[in-house]
Amino acid sequence: MDKLIGEMYNIFDAHRNVADAEKMTAYLLNQFPHFGIKSIPRRELAKRHNQNLNLEEKDFLPFSKICFKYPEREMHHYCLDTLHQFKKKFTPETIKTSEFIITHNSWWDTVDTCNTLINLEIFKKNNNCLATKANQWKCHENMWLRRSAIISQLKFRHDTNINLLTEVIEANLGSDQFFINKAIGLALREYGNYNPDWVLNFVEKTPLAPLSRREAIRKIIQ
Repeated sequence: MDKLIGEMYNIFDAHRNVADAEKMTAYLLNQFPHFGIKSIPRRELAKRHNQNLNLEEKDFLPFSKICFKYPEREMHHYCLDTLHQFKKKFTPETIKTSEFIITHNSWWDTVDTCNTLINLEIFKKNNNCLATKANQWKCHENMWLRRSAIISQLKFRHDTNINLLTEVIEANLGSDQFFINKAIGLALREYGNYNPDWVLNFVEKTPLAPLSRREAIRKIIQ
């Protein structure tokens, strides 16, 4: 596994674009260095490299730990893209891998991508796992796990558990963290596409941060 991931690193390095790397690093507020490879070519390179790769659920966490030892951000996204290749093998146990990813080299891009590519695949099939993890994370000392609880139902549409959504938001009211207040707004805005009356009522009666309020109603009230 180390050898395969190291080879992927070398392939990315051979496609390094210094000018784009500077822009991409600046976009993430200089949190991580980049090779300067944009998402589509990055995924194409990874797909070719992974064509003979087969991971089992037990391999997900070791694979992630190796990928996340590398500083360049493309290696972290390579990890997420690769894991998603094996989504049919996801189980509730895979959430342990998500928790590692969310809490290491943390920033909004990988945290939100982890929710989209891994967590949602599991939570949509297992409501008990969703409720358990959202409640564990909603008051966690790690801000990124709290954000993950808030956005855990982003693509649930009409299947959104309103009570759970309310609980995770109310647990984070009064936060001074930008990424928490932004997440509250995003979660409400997404659900507002399917139940705008409920969202407007919730916003009216809840002491949301101004950022959360703006994001929540942005598509409802033009």
